[in-house]
Amino acid sequence: MVVLLPYPDNDKLFNDLSTTKNDKVVKHRENILKYVSNVCTGPWSSDEQDMLYAGIRVRIGNERDLFLLHLKYGLGIIHK
Repeated sequence: MVVLLPYPDNDKLFNDLSTTKNDKVVKHRENILKYVSNVCTGPWSSDEQDMLYAGIRVRIGNERDLFLLHLKYGLGIIHK
C-alpha cells in the first residue's frame, strides 16, 4: 500500500532546496519517518526520492499501519 502524506499548510516542494519553506518540508519528512518507525509494525519504506511535490510518499505493509497514519495525520492522506 502506498500513502501520500501532504505537507503542512499545503506547502509544496520546489527544486530550490535552500529555501526556508523547503527546510520546513524536510523537517516534516523527518518527523513522519520517526513516527512511522515508532508505530508501524509491517514492512515500510520511504527514501529521499519519495519527497514529492505535494507530500511524502510512504509504502506500508498493512491496514493497521494505515489506520495509525490516519489517526496522526488525518483523513487527508491519499492511499492506493
